[in-house]
Amino acid sequence: MALGGLIALLGYTVTQLRASGRFDSPHCQARLGRALIARETSRLWVQTAARVAEDPSADTAHRVATVGLARIAVETACLDAMCLVQRSLGLSAFRQGNPVERICRDLATYLRQPAPDEVLTEAAIWFACHPAASA
Repeated sequence: MALGGLIALLGYTVTQLRASGRFDSPHCQARLGRALIARETSRLWVQTAARVAEDPSADTAHRVATVGLARIAVETACLDAMCLVQRSLGLSAFRQGNPVERICRDLATYLRQPAPDEVLTEAAIWFACHPAASA
């Protein structure tokens, strides 16, 4: 869900930057580039988490740790991209009725999963104790 929201957010952002005449701004382009990096980072983590979660040879703790890291990575990427988009679009990104506002509001709500610090530290400990494992 979060990755799909991020993809849609960036699509609307590009459309709105073009419509406003700010697409050629090097500052907006730089922010868009960083948001695209966040999108690709999210995609790779989701792909990795799916691969490990579906691997019958992976133990449960490895699956949980990988999915935990993916969850935190996607959350961070989405929050970062939302800030970049809002900075590029300005006040229009906060106007009710703008799809960017709705997606940011929905993502901000959805991304608030329980115990993010616990998820991160437990995953970090698992991978630190299993240095040969990869996500």
